[in-house]
Amino acid sequence: MSKIKILFINGGTVDYGGISTFLINYINYFNFNEFEVHIAVHGDNNGSRSQELLNKGCIFHQLPVKSKAYFKWKKEYKNLLRENKFDIVHANADAGNGPLLKIAKEEKVFIRISHSHNTQLLTTNKIRVVLNNIQKKEILKYATHLYACSKLAGEWLYGNNNFEIINNAIDYDKFKFDIEKRNEIRKELKIKDDVFVVGHVGRFDYQKNHRFIVELAKNFDEQVLFLLIGDGHLKEEIINFEKEIGVNNILMIGNKDNVFNYYNAMDCFILPSLFEGLSVVSIESQANGLNCLFSNTITQECKISEKTNFYSIEDNKNWIEEINSLKENKENDRNIVLNEKYNAKVQSIELQNKYKEYCNKEV
Repeated sequence: MSKIKILFINGGTVDYGGISTFLINYINYFNFNEFEVHIAVHGDNNGSRSQELLNKGCIFHQLPVKSKAYFKWKKEYKNLLRENKFDIVHANADAGNGPLLKIAKEEKVFIRISHSHNTQLLTTNKIRVVLNNIQKKEILKYATHLYACSKLAGEWLYGNNNFEIINNAIDYDKFKFDIEKRNEIRKELKIKDDVFVVGHVGRFDYQKNHRFIVELAKNFDEQVLFLLIGDGHLKEEIINFEKEIGVNNILMIGNKDNVFNYYNAMDCFILPSLFEGLSVVSIESQANGLNCLFSNTITQECKISEKTNFYSIEDNKNWIEEINSLKENKENDRNIVLNEKYNAKVQSIELQNKYKEYCNKEV
């Protein structure tokens, strides 16, 4: 039996974002005796985390950024499909899935999957909003299967149409609390034992709401340290805002390949995002056993721990009270019982079985 040829399409490159993490977590458990896995990225490099997938045996293809060179993008994308004759195209570009799947149908790809990873557009540009809304309508015409990471993400992209939820699963073993790693990382970062660490993982952009974190940090002294992991185009702006309002209890350490180790150094985790499909870091932080404070704009489907609560980002009063309460409670029990819903090993096998079922139906 020949291998199933599948093309995963990422809206950008393979980096530290949620879609890239989803791809890595699932593909890590793929059976490469049954699947030939290709990854298409948009940009002139594969991305900072692409080596993880290259090591597994994935084949990368670089496409032009569609918004910068549409006709070149279209030509190269069509050539990619013609030359490889994929069995499946699995598009992960949210509203951008429309034109991706339209061309895939034209090139006779029989299985065309649209995957929604968000609940809002990542742009406020009026022209791009109009174009994205047009592209959203194309999805229903050209997709054979509709996926979403959560109920809200599915409803946003597909309306009242039926869709399947594919959970943003993680490697549970990686994120289990490790006291030795806690001590090691805190020593590396020069964090004293009596300092309470409020953690956050996310790229510096509008969606992740870093201004809220800076304003929150202003309400605490240096015995409460805000540890921010990630990079992004708004980082300099946030650093300037931090200086402007006189905050000095924030530590920014950039992206980390082994972010799973850094959760151990935290005492609680915050995610005040303006919106999320279903955040991977929300699952990672809970799997580590952390007390978590999430914005109530995030779908509550992500809650897998009784230590997780949701608060409004219109007012930071409840966030301040909860952090103070956790700080006063010296008990640091990180034990947590998890079901298999977000276990990448289990969920990846289920997804591979879906692919095989689809292809068998087409034979």
